[in-house]
Amino acid sequence: MTLRAHLTKLQQQAGMAAPGSATPTDESPRASTLRQQLERLSLARQGQRRADARLDDEALARRLHGRCLVPGLIAVERCLPLGMAHGQSRLQQSAVAALQLFGAEHTGAEDAVFLDCETTGLSSGSGTLAFLLGLVQIAPQGLRVQQFLLTRFHAEPVLLAEASRALAGRQTLVTYNGKTFDRPLLASRYRLARLPDPLSCLTHVDLLHPTRRAFANHWSDCRLQTVEARLLGFLRSDDLPSAWVPQAWFNWMRDGATGELPRVLQHNRWDLLSLVALASALQRCYEDPVAHHASTVSTLRHRRDEGHAYRYLLANRTRLDHEALLELARLARRQNHWVLAVGIWEQLAAQKKHPQALEHLAKYYEHRKPDLPLALRFTRELAAIAPHSHGLRHREQRLLKKLAVQAVY
Repeated sequence: MTLRAHLTKLQQQAGMAAPGSATPTDESPRASTLRQQLERLSLARQGQRRADARLDDEALARRLHGRCLVPGLIAVERCLPLGMAHGQSRLQQSAVAALQLFGAEHTGAEDAVFLDCETTGLSSGSGTLAFLLGLVQIAPQGLRVQQFLLTRFHAEPVLLAEASRALAGRQTLVTYNGKTFDRPLLASRYRLARLPDPLSCLTHVDLLHPTRRAFANHWSDCRLQTVEARLLGFLRSDDLPSAWVPQAWFNWMRDGATGELPRVLQHNRWDLLSLVALASALQRCYEDPVAHHASTVSTLRHRRDEGHAYRYLLANRTRLDHEALLELARLARRQNHWVLAVGIWEQLAAQKKHPQALEHLAKYYEHRKPDLPLALRFTRELAAIAPHSHGLRHREQRLLKKLAVQAVY
């Protein structure tokens, strides 16, 4: 029997039409069923090959330069030297002292822990899991970076317990957007695991808020990678985008794919180191906002020290924007330094027809140092900017009546 005849016979046995007897679209139901069975068999064999090639936790831990704590949980730990460069910034012990400026009073060098999570989604509800928990603690000998990677769902309580041990004795928690996301998420995970929440008793410093206070009016957004580029001078190389991180972990859980897991750990590690560098960088910005192009008024008001703010603004008067000049005039008025305050208002009124400066001048020349013609002039300049203001029309009429009385006497 020829090879062609043999193939024809096999096709007939499988229920397929002989060549030339039907078009390709005329497959019989039996042929279709056989094709589906073959496809399922092929997929099953591929899945079996993936399962055979899947690393166990010990092998995965070695690949990630970590250790397997229990089946389903890997710990990766590094110790980095103090003073190490992170972009144009340095990782310094002073980062902890800087936290006192943002609400962490009496925080010592070893009392703070910096935290960042990688999660399965962007919701902080009970359906979202933190599969990677990263911590940084600053000690005299260097920065201790700990990362706990979940490789099996059942090991989550062990991850949470390990985090509790690492947080024991700490006083201050430092995050970026943690008050909105990381903190509520972990609270729900501890609650579901019926474990005590070690974060509930810590002072929480969320560096997103002082960052927004300083730069929200100057930057398009305050995402951590924007902060890295604009404030820390740190540009990530071969970084796994945040949106891809959950999928990389799911690929491991489903298929045993390990290719992206080292990049997941590196992404989390960079987040943590940026937190440390940002604490020191923000302190410098709050101490000299003009030099760092931060919002001068917002940063100075955060300190709640009008004496310091007045001295700083006065020393930098030639470099202040309009908002900061108005703040200087306000503080000068509170200290009865009227010459300085009026000088600033007149400068702004002459240069930019600034509404607030015009209003201050109108009030000053009506009530503080009566000069009704000047008060009327500034009121009318202000009315030209806001022609529908009933209050300005009322003030103008009042000034005209006062001028009329003066003319009589």
